[in-house]
Amino acid sequence: MKFGVVACVCLALFVGAFAAPAEKIVGGENADITEFPYQVSLRLRGKGHFCGGSIISERHILTAAHCVDGIITPLLKNRFSVVTGTTTSSGSSGKSHKIKSTHIHEGYLGTDESSYKNDVAVITLAAPIKFDAKQKKINLPTKDVSLGDKVMVSGWGIKKYPSEIVAATLQKASMKLIPSSQCEQFLYPQTLYSTQVCAIQAQKKGVGVCSGDSGGPLAADNEVIGIASWVVPCGKGFPDVYTKVYAFKDWIKNIIDKE
Repeated sequence: MKFGVVACVCLALFVGAFAAPAEKIVGGENADITEFPYQVSLRLRGKGHFCGGSIISERHILTAAHCVDGIITPLLKNRFSVVTGTTTSSGSSGKSHKIKSTHIHEGYLGTDESSYKNDVAVITLAAPIKFDAKQKKINLPTKDVSLGDKVMVSGWGIKKYPSEIVAATLQKASMKLIPSSQCEQFLYPQTLYSTQVCAIQAQKKGVGVCSGDSGGPLAADNEVIGIASWVVPCGKGFPDVYTKVYAFKDWIKNIIDKE
């Protein structure tokens, strides 16, 4: 029996080009943006928060390809913004930034490819972010992931699947990286790629990402090691799947250097 793959995004609400939703950091705790100053909220005017992302330079945001695939049109681009320096998923707190351009990995196959291969994108902002205690960059990884490491995930996902109400306050959860072989036992028959990594909360069943958390950071030691991509299903004790940032480091750096 094939499980339904759930992307950690909740923008199927407007474009119709996205996979089904995914949940808040289920079982997470309230957090303050000063704990995760690299965390951003991707928003669509009139619809609000739909994905997360990470500040990786003064003008660049790292996110998932499935978060921005389908909104690179003149109509939607003008309604799309990146909000930094906020603990809340709505309202006027934080700084809103306009988009200059969006770069989706050329190997991304869209939501028709059920395991979201090459689910990575970089957003270039129209103007630089002024770093302070609430908004600053996180480093790209200096080495490949180490299995068993404790990592942190953050985001504003929906509170109860299949609700469409995102968390009002930033959420956080501690996770542990697990081997692909162990992850595949949970997720069979879904395919995992060498460019993906899995994380799970071993002590407390049901802790993890879901809709609205897509594109957000999986971090350790002030390095972004993963991009929230998909789960199957949400909040049921299954591992979360992340795009492995180290595998795309050269591609990401090339975009930063060019723009």
